[in-house]
Amino acid sequence: MPIACCTDCDEVMEATRWTSWEREVPVKLRMADTGPLSEKPISVMTALRTAAEHYPNHPALGLWPAMLLLLMLSDVPDPE
Repeated sequence: MPIACCTDCDEVMEATRWTSWEREVPVKLRMADTGPLSEKPISVMTALRTAAEHYPNHPALGLWPAMLLLLMLSDVPDPE
């Protein structure tokens, strides 16, 4: 069963910063014409969702990342 997620998670947005600790802030991507850096960028959510769909009976990254994924997929507000 596919895990629900937004349909535009992998949208490439204009960015002015290379790093951010805020999930809503877009960051610049290091891209190249050839090699691994030339692949289409995907979001962390897409990478985790794909791994969960391909390996549903295996632990993803351990307990803490799995709990973090559940929080990201839910509507739980961020702690302040």
